[in-house]
Amino acid sequence: MTGFRDAMKGFRVPLPATSLARRVGPERRMVLATEPLHEAGRAAHTLGVTVNDLVLAVVTDGMRELLSGRGRGSTVCSCAPLCPWRPVTPAR
Repeated sequence: MTGFRDAMKGFRVPLPATSLARRVGPERRMVLATEPLHEAGRAAHTLGVTVNDLVLAVVTDGMRELLSGRGRGSTVCSCAPLCPWRPVTPAR
């Protein structure tokens, strides 16, 4: 593992200051929301996207609202890995 850490030293960059990087403790909270999969699938189909696209958009909007409410800007960029060897079919 030490060799890997040494090899990766050149790739390290300082992380931007964020209000999210805090110690976990009693002052933090987690909120859960649930939606039946068939409802999410119907909404995704109506919008011409996948359920994963829909979830990513909802999470991104939640992060944008949280950070904006903390005075940290209103632009959030979300990324998700894409499997390059699986054919991508356009949304209908």
